[in-house]
Amino acid sequence: MTMHEALMAAAGELIQTLDAETAALRRLDLATVASLTERKAAQATAYSDQARTFTATRAFEKLTAETRAKLRMVIGRVEVAAAHNATALSAAGTAHRRLLDTITQAAERRAGRTTMAYGRNGRLASPPKTMAGGPSLYGAQVA
Repeated sequence: MTMHEALMAAAGELIQTLDAETAALRRLDLATVASLTERKAAQATAYSDQARTFTATRAFEKLTAETRAKLRMVIGRVEVAAAHNATALSAAGTAHRRLLDTITQAAERRAGRTTMAYGRNGRLASPPKTMAGGPSLYGAQVA
């Protein structure tokens, strides 16, 4: 296998894993995401190593115009898959934080803390507690 073929193979494997993880993230299928973590890390390392070796040997200069175009397309697909994956990771993290915030707020309301306030970030914030743990004078003011 030539260097550019090895690079394109590593890219193809990474793209498949990134796409699978992105789909799992969009479904919030955390078990699948967890199962892909090690494989994605290994494939990203392999791709990075192949790209570094390919660049260091200046192998790109030796390729035909057609092969260069194919390689550029594959590298572009890796970049798109990585960007989609990063977006899905961010969205899943945001959804997870919101879920935990909602659960925390429900538990606090159930425990008798019914006063709610909004913080600078636009989310519900906890009002300041008094020294004795009783009701706050701040009530529903912005925290």
